[in-house]
Amino acid sequence: MMRLLSNSMLLILSSLWPLLAFADWPELPLPQHAQVESIGERVVLNGVPMRMHRIISQQNPKHLQHFYQRYLGSNHTMTELDNGVLLAQGRGQHFITIRITPLGNGISETLTTVSDVAAAKANHGRPLGINLPAQSKVLSDMESFDQGKTARQLVYQNQHSTETNISYLVDVLKQRGYLLQPPTNAYGANRNMHMFAGNKREARLVVMPLEQGSNVVLTMEQSQE
Repeated sequence: MMRLLSNSMLLILSSLWPLLAFADWPELPLPQHAQVESIGERVVLNGVPMRMHRIISQQNPKHLQHFYQRYLGSNHTMTELDNGVLLAQGRGQHFITIRITPLGNGISETLTTVSDVAAAKANHGRPLGINLPAQSKVLSDMESFDQGKTARQLVYQNQHSTETNISYLVDVLKQRGYLLQPPTNAYGANRNMHMFAGNKREARLVVMPLEQGSNVVLTMEQSQE
């Protein structure tokens, strides 16, 4: 996901478009005979709502590049990457990126992202919604909504020990209805990973030691059914 566009770049680009009246999401065209996969019905990365799709095609990258450039028109940017090309365009309150990459054997991958820039500005500075250990720095906050299931992943760092972070989050998750599960053969050898379960919900906690402190990845999923 982060390979599409760095979060800092997205926030910089968002300042280039004024806050306009809300409009429908742009619908990007699809190449013929392509396999399309939705990456979540709705994704919110650090307050930026996105719609993302992965497209697998047997058309060559140059053909796909020209296909999407015709859709974008003359007012877009193109960036040559080490392995592919990135097209980008601001369209009203939305920002579009299209990354095209050859996978080999005549197969190409296209990753499309449409971001709601206006909503990103409105969400700036919103409360995190969960208590983290003191002096924690959030690196990424991603939410996804897909087929009746919500998921949220937080990535943060602090100078506390792995034991302190684990103990703190076990208490926080317990208050949210999650219970720490005993290790199983699937992950028992990994002392850095802890699994939680609850009523129509589950969570995974991965805490890795740093030279000074810890890096923490917390993923929480809940079914709405």
